[in-house]
Amino acid sequence: MAERTRDPVSIKGQLVSMSILGSAVTLCIFLENFRVAAWTPYILHIMGGALLLAVAVPHFFFRRPLD
Repeated sequence: MAERTRDPVSIKGQLVSMSILGSAVTLCIFLENFRVAAWTPYILHIMGGALLLAVAVPHFFFRRPLD
């Protein structure tokens, strides 16, 4: 049986992933520090969406083919 391996994400993809997560964390810290009450209940959703984007964007756009 042939084992199928996945193509790894490139370094650019890893940097994009970390920048998405870092931007979301910075936004959440900003919202908490300035007591933006309207957005405070959505911080968990913002972080969840950022995590989803941090996984999906590099997976679909920054794959490095193996030779």
